[in-house]
Amino acid sequence: MPQKKDFTEEFVFENSQGSDDPSFEQALLKHYATVQERKHRAKQQKFLQAAENKLSEEVNSTAEAVRNCIQQLESSYATFIFEYASTDDRIRAMWDQIRSLDEKYIAVLEDIGRNQITHDDQTEEKQMSGLSKIRAACEDYGRVVDQMSE
Repeated sequence: MPQKKDFTEEFVFENSQGSDDPSFEQALLKHYATVQERKHRAKQQKFLQAAENKLSEEVNSTAEAVRNCIQQLESSYATFIFEYASTDDRIRAMWDQIRSLDEKYIAVLEDIGRNQITHDDQTEEKQMSGLSKIRAACEDYGRVVDQMSE
């Protein structure tokens, strides 16, 4: 707070006619000092009120800005959570589809494996039968050749 001025120093009486009473001068000086002090306090009070009003406006505008930022942040977060959940659901559905296709492919491969084994067994039997027939044909050919050479 600023230092208090002594207003009695600012006001100097000149000896004027008809005022020879020092107590009157003292009372007048005190009254002047009191009036000046009131004016000074009134100015201070006005300044403090203006500062309080300005500070209140700034606090309110800052609080409103903070509320708006919080609201935007919450809105953005809610949007993010919604999009994240939607994306997570789509990913989960894709994994379920992959698992289902994988199970189908495994079943198909198992069927192919069983069919291949059956086919291999049949092929082996037919090859053995074909080799037996070729052997028999070779033996018959050899006998026919032997009979003709005799």
